[in-house]
Amino acid sequence: MLRTCMLSVWVVFLLGGMVAAQEMTAEQYLAGPALEAVRTEGVPDRTIVLDGKPAATIYLRKGAQDREIEAATELQDYIAKATGAVLPIVREPDEPKGHAIRIGTRTPAEGASSEAFSVKVGPNQTDIVGNSPIAALYGACELLERGVGVRWYLPGPMGEVVPKCKTLTLPALDVKESPSFPMRWIGRGKWALRNKQNRCDDGFLIYPGIYHTQNRILPHKQYFKEHPEYFALINGKRSAERVCKLCYSNPDCVREVARNMAKMLDENPNIDLISLSPTDGQMWCECDGCRAMDPEGVTPNKRQPRDAAVPNDRAMSRRSLLFYNAVARELRKTHPKAKMLVGAYNVYNWPPKDPNVKADPMLAVIITHYDDYCMAHPVPDPACPLNQRYVKLIKEWQDMGCAIYYYEYYWKVNWLDLPWPIVHSIKGDMPWYKKQGHQGVYTQYTESNIWTLFPGHYVAARLLWDVNADVDAIVDKMYDDLFGAAAPHMKKYYALMEKQMAECGEHFPGQGLRFGPAVFTDDVRAKLHEYYDNAVKANDDEVVAFRLKKVGTSLEYVDRLMRYRRLVGQTTSEKDPAKALVFAEEALKVGETLVNEIRTNREKWGGVVSTSVVSKRYYLGRHVENWRTVVAKRRAKRTVTVDKIVRLPKAWRFSLDKDDVGQKEGWFKSDFDDSAWKPIEIGKTWESQGYDYDGFAWYRMKFDVKPEWLKTPVALHFSAVDGEGWVYWNGTLLGHHKGWDEPFTLPIKSELITTDKPNVIAVRVYDGSNAGGIYRPAYLVKRK
Repeated sequence: MLRTCMLSVWVVFLLGGMVAAQEMTAEQYLAGPALEAVRTEGVPDRTIVLDGKPAATIYLRKGAQDREIEAATELQDYIAKATGAVLPIVREPDEPKGHAIRIGTRTPAEGASSEAFSVKVGPNQTDIVGNSPIAALYGACELLERGVGVRWYLPGPMGEVVPKCKTLTLPALDVKESPSFPMRWIGRGKWALRNKQNRCDDGFLIYPGIYHTQNRILPHKQYFKEHPEYFALINGKRSAERVCKLCYSNPDCVREVARNMAKMLDENPNIDLISLSPTDGQMWCECDGCRAMDPEGVTPNKRQPRDAAVPNDRAMSRRSLLFYNAVARELRKTHPKAKMLVGAYNVYNWPPKDPNVKADPMLAVIITHYDDYCMAHPVPDPACPLNQRYVKLIKEWQDMGCAIYYYEYYWKVNWLDLPWPIVHSIKGDMPWYKKQGHQGVYTQYTESNIWTLFPGHYVAARLLWDVNADVDAIVDKMYDDLFGAAAPHMKKYYALMEKQMAECGEHFPGQGLRFGPAVFTDDVRAKLHEYYDNAVKANDDEVVAFRLKKVGTSLEYVDRLMRYRRLVGQTTSEKDPAKALVFAEEALKVGETLVNEIRTNREKWGGVVSTSVVSKRYYLGRHVENWRTVVAKRRAKRTVTVDKIVRLPKAWRFSLDKDDVGQKEGWFKSDFDDSAWKPIEIGKTWESQGYDYDGFAWYRMKFDVKPEWLKTPVALHFSAVDGEGWVYWNGTLLGHHKGWDEPFTLPIKSELITTDKPNVIAVRVYDGSNAGGIYRPAYLVKRK
C-alpha cells in the first residue's frame, strides 16, 4: 500500500553536546551531506557507534517510499538519543560507509502477510526487509528494541525508555516475524506504529470507520430532504433526527447504500473492510415493511421483557442481518471480492434465531464485549458465567460463517477511569481468540488517561503482534524500565490490583461506582498507598519521579471517588433523614470538587482522568449533576415553617460585579444610583436570562412596606440563592448565607423599616459554577 502524503522528518543533529531537532522533508534531508564522518577503521563487528562517533550508515534503495524513509529516520533518531551519534542516511546509488544498515521491501510470497519482515545482523551489514513499506518500519522498530533496548510503553517522551551508551554493538540477529492477527487496532499514531499496530491508512484499513458508519455512507443532511423514505418512520413520521436508523425494508435505500459503498471502494482500493453499522442508540424504523422483518412479538424501540421469546439483545438482529445481506447482494454486482464489516451490539448483539436467515459470505462481524459480559476475567474462563454467555454468542456468529473481529473496552468509560487491572484477562483472551481463528481487535482508547491504563494497552499490543509472547516477562520488564529502583514496590502495587480484580468475587463489565468498591476496598487502598510510598522513597530519578507522580494522582483519584461512592451509599442506607442529608451534602461537595478540578486542572489530571468521564452529560459528571437534584429534594423535605406576609416582586435590577468592587463602591446603599442596571427576574437563574457567568453579581429593588404588616416583627425569607448571598436592607447588612439550594430567613430590625417611602433591598450573590442567582421566590414573613 502506497502512502501519497509527504512525510515530515525530524532530523537530529548535535549542538553543544545536546541532541536537537529541525523539521524538514525527507527528500530535503536525504539530498543533504552526512553530518559527521563515519568511522571505518578499528571498528569491531556489528558496532554501529564507537565512543560516541558514528560507525554505520543507514542505506535506502532508490525509490524508497515514505514508510521506508520513516524507518530510516526512526533508527537515526533513537540511536542518536541513545548514543549522541547521528548515523547518516544515504540513498542508492551512494555507497554506505562503515556498517551498512539496509532498509528495503520485497514482494511477499503467495499467502504471506504483507506486514511480515526480517532483520538480519551480520558482521558488517544489517538487512531490514519488509513485505511492504510499513513492514520495513516495523522491522526498524524491532531492531531498536532488540539492538538498542528502546521501548515505547506509553505515548510521548516520558513513556519511552532509551538506554544510554557511548558504544553500541548490535547483537547477532536473524529474525523473521509475522503478525498473529491481521487487524491490530490498539492506540493511535506513532506509539501504535512503533508497537506494530496497523490502525493507519497503509495498515489494516476499515472504512469509513470502525462503528456507527451509517451517516457516513448515507448522510442524513444530504439525503433527507429528497428521500425522507430512506430514514426511519417514528411515531408515524419519517425522522429528521441524525441518529435515527435507516428504513431497512426500502429497496431503493439498499441500492443507494451499496452504490455509495462501491464508490468508496473505487476511490480507495486499499480498503480491507467496508464497514456498515447503524447509528448509536435506538430510533428503529416502525414502518410495516421493517416490522415484517422482525420476529413475532418484537416491538421496535421498546425493551423486550426478560421472559420474551426473543431477548432484547436479539430484537433487531433479524432485520439487521436481512438488510446487510441485501446490501451485500447489491455490492457483489460491482465488487465481488469486497468484505463488509457489520456490527453485533446492543439490540442486534446476537444473530437471529430464524434458521432460514444466514449471513451472506461477504459479511464479517465485529462483536462488542460490552455491558452484558465481564472484563474482570478472561473470556474462556469457565468460572465466569457472563463470559461463558459471551463464548456462546461468539459461537453462534461463527456458525453463521462470519469472520470474527472484536470491539474491546481496554478503556471502559463507565469504569470512570479508575485503574483497570485487566492484564490477566487480556493474557487469557488473546491466545483463545487466535485459537478460534479470529481476525483482530479494536479497543476504545484515549491518551488523556494513558498513565492510568497503559499496562492493558501495551500488553494487548504486544500480544496482537505475537500471541505467544511471554506476558509475565513483558510486564516485569515494563515496570523495571519505567520505575527503576522503585520497580520492586510498583510490581507489588500493580500485582495487588490484578489479583484483587480477579478475586473480588464479582463478574462485571465496568460500572465504577457500582463495582469499584469491590476492587478498591479500604484494605487494598491502604496496601496500595504503602507500596506507592515505598516506591517514592526508593526513587532518586527525575523522569521516574514524573511517572510516579502520575500514578500517585491516579491513586488519589481512587481515594476521592471511593469516598464519594461511600457517602452516596451512606445516604441511601441511612434511615434518619437528617443524618442522610448530612451524608448527601458531603457527597455532593466531594463529587463537585473532584469533577470541577478534573475539568479545570488538566496539568495535574491530564493523562490520568479523561474529560469524557466528567462531562455534564455522561458518566461521573452526570452522576454528580443528578446528585445535586437528589440533595435538593432531600433539602426541600426539611420542614421550613414560615408565616408569609407577602411575596417580593419578581422584577429587580441587576449588575455583574466581575472585579468585586460593589461593596467598596457602596452598591448596597439606599441612595446608590442603579438606573443603568439591567432588569432581571428573581425565581430564575441568571444564566436562563442571558448571563453565562460565574462570579459576583448584585440584585436591587425598591419595596413598599404597609404599616399593618408590622404588627409583629418581620424577616426576609429566601427560598434559595445559588451559591452565596449577602442581604442588605436600606444599606444595612442583614446577614450572609452559603448553600446553593437551602432556604434561609434573616430578621429585620424594626428601626430599619420605613413605611412612608420605599425600602431598598440589595443582594450580593456569588456563584462559582453551574447556574446561579436568586432562582427561587423571596418573601416578607413574620419573624418567629
